Amino acid sequence: MTIENKNTENKKSKKEKSEDQEQHRVVISKDGNMALEEAVARCTSDFKLGAISKSDIANYIFLNLTKVFSDSDVKALRAAHFDEKKVLGSILRNDDDLPEELRKAIRAHYGIGEREKKRTAKQSDDSLNRNGS
Repeated sequence: MTIENKNTENKKSKKEKSEDQEQHRVVISKDGNMALEEAVARCTSDFKLGAISKSDIANYIFLNLTKVFSDSDVKALRAAHFDEKKVLGSILRNDDDLPEELRKAIRAHYGIGEREKKRTAKQSDDSLNRNGS
């Protein structure tokens, strides 16, 4: 084996090591940061045998989250971040027609009932018949 091959192997193993240590960023809220700081204070209080950082605690939490993260947590998060506009956009992109309940709700919101819709259509037909004759 030549020296170049050994260097290449060393570089690969360093690259593999760096992939194991790959870092990602997460943006947290002010309240989330305060909770993380409280956890750091609890963990570092009277702990002189090492150092614990916010990142250490965040990684610990994320790695252990799947053990306690339940279906009800998923449901609660989805409810907290539900976006009616995104739902409507999805319906408009994916469906040919709006669901009847949604059509009725939109008409009701704008004060247009079935009668007004039919009357408007009938008036248009009548005016076309008068103008066309």
